[in-house]
Amino acid sequence: MGGPRSNLTYHPPEIRRRVYQLHYEGRTGAEIVADPEVAESIRRTGYRLHGNTLTAAWRSDDYQEYRRRREETEQRIGNARWAAEALRDTAGIGSVADMAQMALLEQLRELAEKGGGDPAELLKLTTAVTRIKAADSDERNARLTRQLEELKRLREAAEAEHRSREAELEAKLAEKEKQLSELEKL
Repeated sequence: MGGPRSNLTYHPPEIRRRVYQLHYEGRTGAEIVADPEVAESIRRTGYRLHGNTLTAAWRSDDYQEYRRRREETEQRIGNARWAAEALRDTAGIGSVADMAQMALLEQLRELAEKGGGDPAELLKLTTAVTRIKAADSDERNARLTRQLEELKRLREAAEAEHRSREAELEAKLAEKEKQLSELEKL
């Protein structure tokens, strides 16, 4: 059988994970013990978490596994976040072209992490990839602006035609009223 049990092992698994999480996030032993969930578990179980207990916990296989999984998760999330941040100013993912751009940015990030390539060149490539989206957006904005101007022109022409027709009808109405007035005099 193994050696003596750590006081942490007497706490429920969710509390052990909470302790690991707080330590992983950089909290001190005092901050961990003061955490409301941890403090409640200490009160409930009666097993205190002192410096030696926590030091042993950080060396345990259980914590090492927790840390490994957190790092893997953060790596996966970080990979997507890096490319997404580069696209953030250009409205994010919205098309197949955006997804291809995201994949290119991901490959550039991996290349940068592996130390392959000149950092200045990688920055130039990243900037070029993000400008693809900006150029597409600029073209779309220009097209929409042209369409809007055309619609305004058509509306103004229709309004002018309407005013002309209205004036014509008012003139006819005035003529009819004049004729009616002359007929009433007879």
